[in-house]
Amino acid sequence: MTHRHLAISNHMKLLALVFLAAFVMSFSVNKAFAAAVTLKTGMAQKFMIVGKGASRTAYLHINLEGIALPDSKDRAPVNVAIVIDKSGSMSGKKLRQAKRAAIMALGLLDRHDTISIVTYSSGVQVLVPAMRLNDRALVERRIENIYSGGSTALYDGVRVGGEQLEKYLDREHVNRVILLSDGLANIGPKKPSDLAKLGYRLIERGISVTTLGLGTGYNEDLMTRLANVTDGNHAFVETADELEKFFALELGDITSVVAQDIEIEIIIRPGIRPKRTLWRKSTIRGNIVRARINQVYGAQKKDLTLELELPSGKPLGAYEIGDVKITYKDMGASSKTVLSDKVALTLTRSQQEAEASIDKDIMSRVVALQAIEKNKAAMKLRDQGKVKAARKLYRANSAYLKDQATKLASPSLAKQAVQADEYSNNLVGEKWRKYRKKQKHNSRSTGAFSKY
Repeated sequence: MTHRHLAISNHMKLLALVFLAAFVMSFSVNKAFAAAVTLKTGMAQKFMIVGKGASRTAYLHINLEGIALPDSKDRAPVNVAIVIDKSGSMSGKKLRQAKRAAIMALGLLDRHDTISIVTYSSGVQVLVPAMRLNDRALVERRIENIYSGGSTALYDGVRVGGEQLEKYLDREHVNRVILLSDGLANIGPKKPSDLAKLGYRLIERGISVTTLGLGTGYNEDLMTRLANVTDGNHAFVETADELEKFFALELGDITSVVAQDIEIEIIIRPGIRPKRTLWRKSTIRGNIVRARINQVYGAQKKDLTLELELPSGKPLGAYEIGDVKITYKDMGASSKTVLSDKVALTLTRSQQEAEASIDKDIMSRVVALQAIEKNKAAMKLRDQGKVKAARKLYRANSAYLKDQATKLASPSLAKQAVQADEYSNNLVGEKWRKYRKKQKHNSRSTGAFSKY
């Protein structure tokens, strides 16, 4: 073999190695992506009727699903602050069960995680400053020594919990405040809007707040608002005996986070108007829709449903609706991943074709989120003292949900129908206090695909 042929041969071998390395790198990236989140997009109805009187409203749906972690050792470290109400109303069994639940939660963490314990009544006390969980016995002793008494400085409790998280705050951790309260905030800022402003400051730093309301004495508007703006969870804990269950569910979530800082961007084609997103908040500027989700958990869904107004006068045929781009931090690979997809729709004159094209899963989701809005309107009527009007709206919503549950073969819609009936039958006195909290809990759970 000549020197020239040898050089060419070596050059070809080098190119082959480069291509092989590129293939391996590509495979590794795809593998990392597959181990975190899958993206699925679609329209609630793939074929839409055109013509006089036809609906021009369409729904674009984005579904993100976290892949279950194969091993708990692969999870991201947790940076958690447990903030416990120890005011006078928490005395007795409530506080005993709260301490027991907090101690149980420690057993779901390990030495790679950080923990802080904050209590509040008339003031705030940092029982356990943020620390690696190397000395569990120390943390348990300090939890056991919590005693009750005083008022409820809830705002400062959350604020100090956030400050403790900042000591270990980074995007490699899952950063979460778990707030427990059984009463009304009565010291310091106390309105839902006050807590929402604090929540916005926390979520900007990547901190979510999960709120656990115990009994029927807490402010559910405040607690759900704080959870909503920070993309945390919310639960109505009816009795103290349930606290361990909800702490376990919450720790199960935060120790299974596979993706953080999820940014959604949808660019809609000219002529089609993005109107609003159902349940989840977004910003719409012209034809660009943006939304943010703080975290995706393993084996759980997060989604976004966008309502669109189609133009009139379009000829029959297939049309691109828009481009979807998802950017997120893969917690396993510690890197940014970008996913993208296109969504299309076909205009037809065939009623049969249009009906056959309904995606039952997506349409069920649309109905579920619209039902949350109708229940919210009924709650507003009840808050205004219009009991009969509220009952009428709840029952109309229930009838609609039952009809759609049958058409779409959806057990989840049937469950929502039962809930709407329960609200309509419990609009007076102490029963309403309880079911108002249940409605807030159920709305958050349905909207966020929560486990509880």
